[in-house]
Amino acid sequence: MQTVTKGKRKVSQRVVKKYIFVATALAYPGLLFFVFFCGTSFGSIIMSFQKIDYAGNATWNGLENFKTFIKFFFGADDRVTIGVKNALILYGMSLIMLPFNLLQAYLIFKKCWGHAVMRALIMIPSIVSSLLMGRIFMKVVDWIIPSIMINTFGATDVPNLLQDPSYAFWTCWFYGFWSGGSGAIIIYPNAMAATDKEIYEAAKIDGVCTMWQEMWYIILPMMYPTLSTILITGFAGALMNSGSLTIFYKYSAPVEAYTLGYHYFVQVANAKSQVAYPPLAAGGLLLTAVITPLTLFLRWFLDKHDPMEG
Repeated sequence: MQTVTKGKRKVSQRVVKKYIFVATALAYPGLLFFVFFCGTSFGSIIMSFQKIDYAGNATWNGLENFKTFIKFFFGADDRVTIGVKNALILYGMSLIMLPFNLLQAYLIFKKCWGHAVMRALIMIPSIVSSLLMGRIFMKVVDWIIPSIMINTFGATDVPNLLQDPSYAFWTCWFYGFWSGGSGAIIIYPNAMAATDKEIYEAAKIDGVCTMWQEMWYIILPMMYPTLSTILITGFAGALMNSGSLTIFYKYSAPVEAYTLGYHYFVQVANAKSQVAYPPLAAGGLLLTAVITPLTLFLRWFLDKHDPMEG
């Protein structure tokens, strides 16, 4: 009986130590979450209904900040409407490029010829500092590409792809697509590898013979939760995505390349006092009120069409 009691006591002590370790590991990130996310979000909500003068005194302002934001949204400030349009275009382009990312990840997962080189080229932007990669990309666009076009092809009028308003947005998109590809080749192959090998063996018996059949009938349905999560989180953060504009332009990007997230960044960075903050906070709250039900609807739609639930 004493042996059983001692064994139970050791198990209970082990469980207590386990919970203490988990609580200790989560304490610091939990504190950061409550202070820098919950605290700032609550402060932003309060600020949405306030008016702040140049002395820093806050008074109740009702819905005036929301009216100010809506007036700018539908009024003469094209940067807001262009920012929303470009943000939605970026999300749409991410959907279009999703099959390409999946194909890359699948070739790496299957260790096809050249997969190591492909992985290295895609991983370089995530290994090197984003600021350094942005500066290198700027040098390529500003100097190397024009030199090649002039000296090799005899071009006489070569536009600067980052400064010309006609090309700035799509150049930034290309850089974001390339520099953001490392996440796909980390997440997707790991999700593919999580599938039990017995499923592949059973599928071969049922007639799944080629790589493409394997990808279509096994891998994509099995990793559907991962894909739906990426689609939902991408949609939820689409409007506030500033892309690489802050690296290339700081505060002076061409209006044609604006995203809504970059517009907010410029407005806050250029604000000379707290007077400009309440309308921006109201705009963020208003956009959250719009995007939240749309995100929940997207989640419901994707969950309803889960192939593993059918």
